[in-house]
Order: sequence, then C-alpha cells, then structure tokens
Amino acid sequence: MKRVIPKLLLFFCLIPWGAALLFTVVDCIFNIMYLDWLWIPDWCMVIFDLLSYYLVELTAFALFGIFSAYIFFGKTHKAVLLTVLAFAGAVLFPFSRYFICHILLTDTMYDTAMLSYFSDNVLFVQTLLMNALLLLIAVLLTKLFSRMLYKNPADVSEKMFSLRNPLNLAALIFCAAAVLLASVLFVSVGEISFESILSLLVEYLINAVRFAVIVFTAFQARKAISVNGDPQKSK
Repeated sequence: MKRVIPKLLLFFCLIPWGAALLFTVVDCIFNIMYLDWLWIPDWCMVIFDLLSYYLVELTAFALFGIFSAYIFFGKTHKAVLLTVLAFAGAVLFPFSRYFICHILLTDTMYDTAMLSYFSDNVLFVQTLLMNALLLLIAVLLTKLFSRMLYKNPADVSEKMFSLRNPLNLAALIFCAAAVLLASVLFVSVGEISFESILSLLVEYLINAVRFAVIVFTAFQARKAISVNGDPQKSK
C-alpha cells in the first residue's frame, strides 16, 4: 500500500493518456490513407481527434483532482510535487499529441496545416494552464476558509458529492464560474441560433463532467491517503 501516488497516476492519468495517444495515432493513419481507403466515412476524419482531445482534457482534470486532494488532506511536500506535476502535465499532454502528428503527418500534411495544428495545441496548453491556476486558487482559498470551520482535516465530510467537503465546494465554484462566464459570453454576443444554443449546452455538459472528474479523482485520492495513514497533521 506504499506506492499510492504511482497507482493514482497510473489509473487516472497514464492509462487515459495512453488511450488518447492511441486515438491520435488512429487519426493520423486515417489522414494518411484517406485517398487510398475510399471506404473511410467523413466522420472518421474528425471523431478520433475529438476523442483524443477530450481524453487529454479529462486526464489533465483527473490530475488536477489528485493534487487538490493532496493540498487538502495529504502531506505538504507531496501536495507541492503533485501540483507541479499537474502544471507540467497541462503542457506535456497536448504537445504529446502534436509530437505524434509531427512524426506521422509531416510528409502528408501541408506546412500550413501542421502550423495550424501546432497553434491549436498551444491554445490547448494555455487553456489547461489557466484552468489549473484558477482551480489551484479556488482550492487554496477554500482550504483557508475551511480551517476556520474544521480544526482537524479528518472532520471533513467523506461523502463523494457532499458540499460539506470544502474540496467539492472549491470544484463547484471553479466549474460554476466557467458556466457563468460561458453564459455571459452567450448573452453578450446577442446572436441566438440553434448552433449557439447547442454550443452553450455542450459547454454546460463539459463543465459538469469536469466537476465529476475532479470530485471523483479527489475522492479516490483521499481514500488512498486515509488508508495509508498519510494525512496532514492538524496544526
């Protein structure tokens, strides 16, 4: 039971990240063979790239959930290590997709297409880094506030989706802020169409999934911390 962090990273980060890279490879193969495999439907040129994108995002948010749990309930040095690792993952995960495409598609795609793909992944990195920073701020502020209510971290509710758990509250504040921002942007644009409404609903769904991923991975990390006797000592 000693290798807690490697097990958490394996199940919640390395395995889904590997699946995302596999989808990236499949997407590259379809792009390479598109003119030779006339049976390939058009959706195959999109779906595997989307699956890779969202799996990478979920992997990053799973890592965010793990570092959040350690900030609240784990030892300080491990919390710092996992936080740094989360920010590094926010950079590494998207660029690993580009690295595979750069190797497999350089002789197939035009330079402009590869540059566009690179720019998309740079934007992806920036988005993940911003989300990691905002969640970190929400977690630290919520932890500071929770210390006034709970003298001992062990007193915090252990229910997965209970808002009495300040970590869940921090995740809710983070995701609710993203939903509010999306709603404000939707209203400010002033163009109401089926596509814009659908895009807003998808944004709501994505943030609901982000919340569930953060809470679930943090819950599993907290259980592992408790089982292995690795909690922070109350001060």
